Amino acid sequence: MNISYRSSINWLTQNWKVLVLTEIACLLLGGIYFMITPKIYEADFAMRVPKVQQPLPADPSKSQWQLLISGLDYMRGMQNPVSYSPEFIKSCYKEDSNAKRKEFINTTQMGLLNNGDTVQFSLRQEGKDQVIHCAHMLLAVVTADLNGIFNRRIAEMNAAGVNPAIVFDPPLMVQPIRVSDSYIRPKLDKVLLTAILAGFFLAIFGVSLRKKYRA
Repeated sequence: MNISYRSSINWLTQNWKVLVLTEIACLLLGGIYFMITPKIYEADFAMRVPKVQQPLPADPSKSQWQLLISGLDYMRGMQNPVSYSPEFIKSCYKEDSNAKRKEFINTTQMGLLNNGDTVQFSLRQEGKDQVIHCAHMLLAVVTADLNGIFNRRIAEMNAAGVNPAIVFDPPLMVQPIRVSDSYIRPKLDKVLLTAILAGFFLAIFGVSLRKKYRA
């Protein structure tokens, strides 16, 4: 089938009513979808893992920083759905179930910053108030976990008689909770573009079917 400028103009001239109707129908459906689809907001924050400054074994006059837990190891632990308490899941989702735990993991992204000593958390949930609440809950969990790791390691070093001159650097929130100004999904421009394209292809499909069954 050869498609030329003249054939395209002829097709539009003959079938413009079908095209207009399908475009209107698809735009209406797109508008309904946009109105009823839950609005997803994003909240993120970043925490630095605890670390210590220790003398180098080869040259005690020099020192190096050592993480008490690597950001990657901590991030892996936080990606385990069973690592969260029932109270935490209920606070975020009103109920505790395997489905809700998986949903939390799937909608929470984690990444490493600053050469791997900082973990960034990004939550995406329905409703601005809900994502703010859950972000504060997660921040409390992360802070308690990292402080626990920090305090246990200090106790272990003190019990082992490690040089008290070592510098301890506790966990630190390097980026407070930030929430998107508006919802991040659905995107109105993408919904409209999809509706327009769908209307165009449906018009072509409908005209083709009509010609086929009329023949």
